[in-house]
Amino acid sequence: YRHNRRELFAAAGKIAQAWAASLALTGIDVDVDSKICRLQLKPPDWSKLLVGDDEIPIVGTSFRLEASTVTLSVGASGAARATRTFKLRFSDVDAAVEFALTLKVLRSSVDTGAGILDWQERGEDEFVTP
Repeated sequence: YRHNRRELFAAAGKIAQAWAASLALTGIDVDVDSKICRLQLKPPDWSKLLVGDDEIPIVGTSFRLEASTVTLSVGASGAARATRTFKLRFSDVDAAVEFALTLKVLRSSVDTGAGILDWQERGEDEFVTP
């Protein structure tokens, strides 16, 4: 069992690396709120995700995975505490799961904890089981 688990973790890591490379180098086109938009990591520090013309901090983003849809929720700073959401629809469930995994990996890699007071509170991630 442990040997298989290591292989699964290694395979998942390669998938996340491939998605991250695609997001960094060329971006990907996805249906966002019923409109095709480019998703791309913003250089030079890769800590923000460009969703079309919108720039969102990865650390301040939570997401909900439901079938082939990933909903990104970004809290806004200020007294109103408004939340902006982006509904990303992928061609299949596997692509949505792989993207969600990549977001979690990217979020953990850019969250240094040094600017903890700079970020608004982030909601919980949700994985809806079929």
